[in-house]
Amino acid sequence: MAEYKKIYGYDEVLVSDELIQKSDAEIDAAIPDVRSGMIIYNAGYRMVKQRGLDGKWSLVPATGAPGADGKDGKDGKSAYEIAKEKNPDVGSEEEWLASLKGKDGTNGTNGKDGAPGAAGKDGAAGAPGKDGNSVKSITLTVDADGKVTGGSATLTDESVVDITVQTQE
Repeated sequence: MAEYKKIYGYDEVLVSDELIQKSDAEIDAAIPDVRSGMIIYNAGYRMVKQRGLDGKWSLVPATGAPGADGKDGKDGKSAYEIAKEKNPDVGSEEEWLASLKGKDGTNGTNGKDGAPGAAGKDGAAGAPGKDGNSVKSITLTVDADGKVTGGSATLTDESVVDITVQTQE
């Protein structure tokens, strides 16, 4: 018969129109786990009762429908207007605004380096390179003793590359 819910920290119980008008003893008997501070109300909050520390149920005045909105108040003063009232020598509004900015502060210390990031993904494969040249022929030069002193190599693209010989002594 009773529907419980917790509102604003109070146990509230929705009860029938008949039960809310009964005696304290009859209400206590109808609501299990009744305790001080509990609020009971009927549909539409037309009647509300609260159980006091003394164990008695008291009628709580029900609130009516909200009233109409009041008229708008007049605009308040700006911070500059209040400052000018307190100190007429603050200057123009632009000067006063400029005076509100303080000097730049000192730079802070650098923060610690962050942890290394995760390894990135491998990039896409590059395009195949063009074929290189091969040696087509080699011509060596020798001195009077028969030692190789140099020469040239002709490549498959017909270019010629000099060959230098180094000896160890």
